[in-house]
Amino acid sequence: MPLLSIQLIGPLVVTRDGQPVTFTYDKVRALLAYLAVESLSAVSNGGPISRARLAGLLWPDQPHGAAQDSLRQALASLRRQIDDREASPPFLLVEHELIHINRASDIQIDLDTFQDALAQVAAHRHRSWAACPTCTALLEKADALVRGEFVEDLSLPDSDLFESWATTWRERIKIQALDLFGGLAQFHERRGETKRTLVYAARQIEIDPYHEPAHRQMMQALVRSGQRSQAVLHFNNLKRLLADELDILPSAETMALFEAIRQGGPLPEPFTGRVRNLPVPLAPLVGRVVELSELAVWLADPERRLISLVGPGGVGKTRLVIEAVRPAATMFAGGVVYVPLMPADLTPDPGPSPEHELSPSEEWEGWRSQAGVGPGRSPLAGAIAGALGLPGAEGQWAATLAALQNLEMLLVLDGFEHVLPERGRVAELLEANARLVVLTTTRQRLALPGEWVFGLGGLDTSPPYMDSQLEAYSAGALFCQCARQVSQGFELDNANRASVGEICRLVDGMPLAIRLAAAWTGSLSCAEIAAEISRGIDILSGQPAPGPEEGQSSVRAVFEQSWKRLDPRDQAVFARLSVFRGGFDYASAEQVAGASRETLARLVDQSLLRMSHEGRYDLHDLLRQFGAEKLRQAGAESATRQGHFEWYAAQAELNERQLSSASALTSFIWLIRESANLQAALAWAQANAPGQAGQVARWMHADFHQSGIHLISRSGQPKTLF
Repeated sequence: MPLLSIQLIGPLVVTRDGQPVTFTYDKVRALLAYLAVESLSAVSNGGPISRARLAGLLWPDQPHGAAQDSLRQALASLRRQIDDREASPPFLLVEHELIHINRASDIQIDLDTFQDALAQVAAHRHRSWAACPTCTALLEKADALVRGEFVEDLSLPDSDLFESWATTWRERIKIQALDLFGGLAQFHERRGETKRTLVYAARQIEIDPYHEPAHRQMMQALVRSGQRSQAVLHFNNLKRLLADELDILPSAETMALFEAIRQGGPLPEPFTGRVRNLPVPLAPLVGRVVELSELAVWLADPERRLISLVGPGGVGKTRLVIEAVRPAATMFAGGVVYVPLMPADLTPDPGPSPEHELSPSEEWEGWRSQAGVGPGRSPLAGAIAGALGLPGAEGQWAATLAALQNLEMLLVLDGFEHVLPERGRVAELLEANARLVVLTTTRQRLALPGEWVFGLGGLDTSPPYMDSQLEAYSAGALFCQCARQVSQGFELDNANRASVGEICRLVDGMPLAIRLAAAWTGSLSCAEIAAEISRGIDILSGQPAPGPEEGQSSVRAVFEQSWKRLDPRDQAVFARLSVFRGGFDYASAEQVAGASRETLARLVDQSLLRMSHEGRYDLHDLLRQFGAEKLRQAGAESATRQGHFEWYAAQAELNERQLSSASALTSFIWLIRESANLQAALAWAQANAPGQAGQVARWMHADFHQSGIHLISRSGQPKTLF
């Protein structure tokens, strides 16, 4: 299919399959331009155009018959020049009374592409399109299409109608181009990129020499590039132009800028990107490409003013935030302020919650009393004041609130679970300043109105059959990176590849655990490390890890912090849940662990449980090991495992009894879903109640056998497969 390209923004340029098309006279060019915009372009919502309308537009001074003859001659010439009769499908559809461009043909119009880019920017959700990387890419695409005014080399002096139509489009594109170049100038100005700022300021001035905002951008960019005298000269030229052409003076804003430049004073900082207190990573971030992309969208969304990055300790929340907020800083005039809220920098751990539910005010007063914080003082306020460098404001909430009241800023509160009783303070901050955005990292969501929860899990791990491609998975890549840091000459080879994959799966992709495991490669083989992790989490506690995650060097210490925040009832339920394997539903949790829906919800909120979209729960494998330790310490392991066995034995018996042609598929799905729990129950029973174990094993075998036969018979396959 031949391609016809029509460029309208600037001199009219037409190419067919990359070859320029020349026309015999301007009326033919005008006919094509008008048809391209009015009958095809999406911006005009056009359709077929009558011959009478075209004849009256292009030959207004001729009688009707003569104008129609002139249109026929111009149309014939146009079709010859673009080889329309040889094109399949043709570019033009010519009917008895109507003419239009064929939408089924391959035609590209720069005006359509230009308008589409601007429409996408207008529809995109962002805090400021001049600070949005997504929109800037669209604007740069539109920028490449602006070669001048709309069909600037085409004029029909004998047709006022055509000239009026062309002028309307020229003014429309001129306004859009000014906004386009102004936005790109702001984008580069925010980043301190003065050369690009000068380019886009000059493009605005070229379009409209009297556009003072562009002149101010030009003057400021000249000063920041060390050309103060040139900025003064530019102002004098502008002042002369306005006086000579419009008999006016520059605006007060332009005059004030000139005075600041003339007196040699500093100019206000125009761009964002300032990041305060943000830790500098010692190693590049591994993986998290999808999470970074999604978090960037969330940070750009003006409706998401409170974002909580929620996940268990050691999962890499801090490291992800460090990587995400640097590019996001340009969206905020006040940049980014990073506030660490780690226990060492704050008050003692508050310990488990009391037996009864506290109101927010009681919760806060109890926390403040235990922490030894006087009335009117706040650990959160002290941390924010320290990050902002506010002298004398440490701990004074009123002073901190006042300091943040008028700032357009991204405030990063890292480790909010350590000051969770102060979550009401975050609501106060956001209510007092509509331009403030708060990003928290926390093991427990804040449960505030307007909070957007961004859940973070482990790095992606390879399935066993893909260990040959281990380094393509971020968990494997991180292990290799850390192992090479501590063990000179470490290489991934056929001897250790499967063990490294097993280590990553055992820790479920947790970055902290991967770092701690890799720290042992100097003294243990990967197979030995995997075996130790299978036996317990102690191996992930004793070695210093390269680049410890979230300031921790022990998985046990991370889990203990979360454990201490549970009340005794929730601690007991969490420990009992460790007997499950492969996930569980609410009915099983209620029966085996005595869990209520409220308890499960609290454990999910505190990142100790995961819940699928189907409503099924599961624990991280390392948390399961930790919970099993607590269960043994409480002396409740035997009773809980007995209850787990009895529940699944009863379920297996019920499953067998309900087998029928109608329910076989449901039975088979249940067996697949609960196979890990059934195997764990059988393993325990074989060691403690062999007689009962045999009965459950028989039920499982019968269910699998009968359900499988039913599925095979329904699919039409021979039953000998079972």
